Parts: sequence; C-alpha cells; structure tokens
Amino acid sequence: MNKFVDVILDVVFKHHAGRRIVFSSFDPDICSMLRLKQSVYPVLYLTQAVCPRYIPYADPRTKSIQICTEFAVSAGLLGIDVLSDAFVEDMSLLTYAKDAGLVVFVWGEGCNDKEIIQKFKDHKVDGIIYDRLDYYKTGDKESIFKIEEKRKRQLLERIGSISLKLETNDSGTDSP
Repeated sequence: MNKFVDVILDVVFKHHAGRRIVFSSFDPDICSMLRLKQSVYPVLYLTQAVCPRYIPYADPRTKSIQICTEFAVSAGLLGIDVLSDAFVEDMSLLTYAKDAGLVVFVWGEGCNDKEIIQKFKDHKVDGIIYDRLDYYKTGDKESIFKIEEKRKRQLLERIGSISLKLETNDSGTDSP
C-alpha cells in the first residue's frame, strides 16, 4: 500500500495542472496514508457503510456511519463520502457527522433523483456526486468549478490591466 500511495501522489503532484483535487478511498488505511503523506489535498473516507445493495466490506471501520465518522475524526480526515442510501433512510446520521466537524459528501444511485438532491441541499450536505449535472441540477446555483474559473478569468483580466498601466507609466507617458 505504501508504494501504491507514493505512485498516486507522485503522479498527482506532477500533473495536477492547478486542478482542485480531493482524495477518497474505500480503504481506511489508504485514507490514513494519504493524509499522513501530504497536506496539500483534502482526504475523505469513501464508504457504503452497510447497505443491502452491496456486499459489505470486512473492515469494522465500514460497519456504520457512526464508526466511519469516528474513524475520519481520529485520522484527521476532512470528512466522509457516504452512499446516499444511508442518509435517505436516516438524516440524523448526517447531523452526527456534521456535528463531529466533518465535511460530508454523498454519492450513489440515490443522488440521481432531483427530490433527493434537493433534500441533501436542504440538509447542508457539502458535496453531492451524481451523473448528468445538466439534467439533475436543482435551483439556479452555479457550479463551484464554473465560479472558480470565472474568478480566475476576472483576476487575470485585472492583473493584465494593472500590468498595462504599469508599462504605460514606465515609458514616461501618462501618469495617473
């Protein structure tokens, strides 16, 4: 596992190209290693907890949202990334994780439903991973990635105009 994590980190650090990255893994030991080996990118513990849809993992740290939450806190992870089915059935589990100070993302087939997506948004889930952003998007909120790109563009335009003013001033013409 050590070599595996080192290879992943090496590739990400060389080729991230300024992209926003969040690491997550179903393996709690990999999450711990990612957290201990770097401090640039946040790490979320990816879990299905216990769900009838999937074969459960043998690791006891996967057995419930409460245990996943306690593991993430003890390992110093940013948060958990949980199969949506667990929260749809019991939203108090979401409150448990949020009260522990964790960021909470949800994923899975349940996130491909506009009503469930809105329910998660109403309960202040930090991230919702779903297919077909264009189809399932609720409300008028713009994607964080589009907002970030727009801000970068505005900053570059502002820097460009400052640079242009400085060049004009350096040449001895027109001082403000």
